[in-house]
Amino acid sequence: MAGSVYYSTGTASVVQGERIVTGFGTGWLTEDGGLSPIKAGDKFGLHVGRPILIESVDSNTQITLADAWPGPSQQQASYKVELTSPQIIAIDAMRRLFASLSSGNLTSLAELQLDDEQIPIALGPGVFGTIAKDDLVQAVKFDAEVAALADRAAYNGEAKGFRVLVANAGNNRSAFYTKRSATAADWSAPFYVSGAQGVPGPLTELTFGAVTTLAAGQPASVNVVQVDADTVRLDLSLPKGKDGTGAGDVVGPAGGVTSSQVAGFDGNGGKALKGLSAADVLAVVKAAGAYAKDNILGSVAQAAGVPTGAIIEKGGNANGDFVRYADGTMICWAKSPTLSTPTAAYGAFYILASPVSMVFPSVFAAPPFVVPVVARTSTTTGAVWPFLANQNTTTQATALQMVSLGQTETGYPGYIAIGRWF
Repeated sequence: MAGSVYYSTGTASVVQGERIVTGFGTGWLTEDGGLSPIKAGDKFGLHVGRPILIESVDSNTQITLADAWPGPSQQQASYKVELTSPQIIAIDAMRRLFASLSSGNLTSLAELQLDDEQIPIALGPGVFGTIAKDDLVQAVKFDAEVAALADRAAYNGEAKGFRVLVANAGNNRSAFYTKRSATAADWSAPFYVSGAQGVPGPLTELTFGAVTTLAAGQPASVNVVQVDADTVRLDLSLPKGKDGTGAGDVVGPAGGVTSSQVAGFDGNGGKALKGLSAADVLAVVKAAGAYAKDNILGSVAQAAGVPTGAIIEKGGNANGDFVRYADGTMICWAKSPTLSTPTAAYGAFYILASPVSMVFPSVFAAPPFVVPVVARTSTTTGAVWPFLANQNTTTQATALQMVSLGQTETGYPGYIAIGRWF
């Protein structure tokens, strides 16, 4: 297809007034260099001077037109599909993107004149206004606030709509009052914002009295003393410990410990404690399966999907670099050591005469997701793009390709592959 502006392989049948075109000996979806011969947006009918937009390419032998075929009908006859250049498709996509952004929202926002403490707010499709920050923050706005109802009188002469918040309008309840008119003291009924004070409970205060020390082995007890109608005092009686002489007693280290030091059992008797060092604590938690700075990095491993090694493993070899994670994720990346130049004509573009295949530095459990890249080492004005021309395997990125507008652009093909190591 080098240098082609139309596609005409095989023959085609289409009925006047219908939208389905049937191909014979066609390969409308058979990729060549990673690209399909025709695509939605190309035009069928160039052979009779009536190009109709292709809505979809359904298979190697069927396409659907955007409009009914105006005729004439043909049966397994020659045909031509006019190909649309990638530049035109990209320009049309950008046009539609800008059209969606210019639905009125951007224009309306650009026309706003915001003062201090104002915030834009949508009033409808393509229409924006402003709202003061205080109006947005305060669910109910008021002009003044006073402690008691009697203090409201200072605002008796205010205009209609003036609003006062009274902290205690009676019975410890808060309420709003609004001037109904400019007449002095013409206030509305209260609009309460808090409920009435509840009934006091039977006890409002709990205190602790002196603690009585009992002999070792005596049972502990609590004596409840009613001090007055609102207060109860708890007097505690607690036995002494057995000082390490009784069964099950635990004894701390003779030399004591430092503040906040972690304690652990000393020996296997279950009665002696010792102060643990930071290294002791770290060894205990690591033995229980916890991670620390010295075992986060290392060789990852698993048993039935459960991590048994480090969290992160980083490695590499002559084929590239990789990172494995304990959850099974693996990322590989590499750059070809060979500088490549697209010189093979491909329509209006140029591609590599031979695609580049690169072996992964570590094998994936299943074919990974591969992102082709191109590394540039010189400052040139020409553009070059990477793409994949074939399906990848678990062991290599196959058919890495480069496409450019000219034959002088160079670059190093490479990839980033993301998948799983188990």
